[in-house]
Amino acid sequence: MKLPTLAALVFGSAILAAAPAHSGETGDFLDGIEAAFASYREAASYLRTGNVDLAALQLEDMAETWSALRERFEKTPPESFVDNPLFASTIADTGTAIKAALNAIDTDDAKAAAKALAPIPTSIGGMRRASGFYRMGDCIADAGKAMDALFVHKTTPPDLTDRTVAADVIAKGAVYAYVLKKCDAMAPQAMRGNDEFRRLFDGADASLARIPEAANTENGNLLYRLLIELKSFDRLIFFRFG
Repeated sequence: MKLPTLAALVFGSAILAAAPAHSGETGDFLDGIEAAFASYREAASYLRTGNVDLAALQLEDMAETWSALRERFEKTPPESFVDNPLFASTIADTGTAIKAALNAIDTDDAKAAAKALAPIPTSIGGMRRASGFYRMGDCIADAGKAMDALFVHKTTPPDLTDRTVAADVIAKGAVYAYVLKKCDAMAPQAMRGNDEFRRLFDGADASLARIPEAANTENGNLLYRLLIELKSFDRLIFFRFG
């Protein structure tokens, strides 16, 4: 049985560096991105619930952090990013996206602000990967893609009496489970021991373990419930740890 195309992307990412410690300018740059992205996650969470005031505060923090990164590194990239073909565009485009989101918030348009911010994770992740870096946030972004591939079976209920379709459901669940286990393994020890982290990752793992049961017993109602649970876990994992 052939796994979904996404699996090739996921397995291929294993050759990249899994968030080793870096010193000097490269370390400062990567740490600055992490700080900016922490504000991004909070802003995205607030925008999703329509709380534009708190989203604005987080975006202002992100704008300040990103501005400092641009001032220090835009013209003189850290050594690991000197030949990175995505560096210049990512630095510029992220700043533009933050500004667009803040402008949208000024008109209380949470949806437009969220739309402006949406490309940032993929853009930053692509830039890091182009220099050989694979961070926790990149792994969780891959997990989100795997979840999206599985979640299509919620909006379009599969015919589980068709064994090819059932096998596809099981395969997509296996890909998502694999990526989540990889994210769990690469998390810092203090994070892995965090009660909320364990609740979310272990909860998702428990739900994923029942996907084959739902598919093999042709239980569409169980599959639907599991997909709803998994989507909730996926969102919370991103907003808290992505």
